[in-house]
Amino acid sequence: MPQCPVRIDIPWLNENLRQRMNLEQPASAAKSAFGAMTGSAPEDRVAPLQKQFFANYHVLARQLPVSRRWRMLPRDCRSRAA
Repeated sequence: MPQCPVRIDIPWLNENLRQRMNLEQPASAAKSAFGAMTGSAPEDRVAPLQKQFFANYHVLARQLPVSRRWRMLPRDCRSRAA
């Protein structure tokens, strides 16, 4: 099967679509505060909280103390990790 010869600039397209979808979202104090806490770009702080959470999961994981991360593991994983 031949590949499509048209080259699409996906990063540009993704950024453009993200900005359009974010502009359609109403702003709220909670979204803005969460975005500021995770270091999101100002134009991304109006995105739904669920999207902001999963987009910045790595930042939140670093902020949790190690003891809390350990307690969040299932019990069978704790015994293998030790």
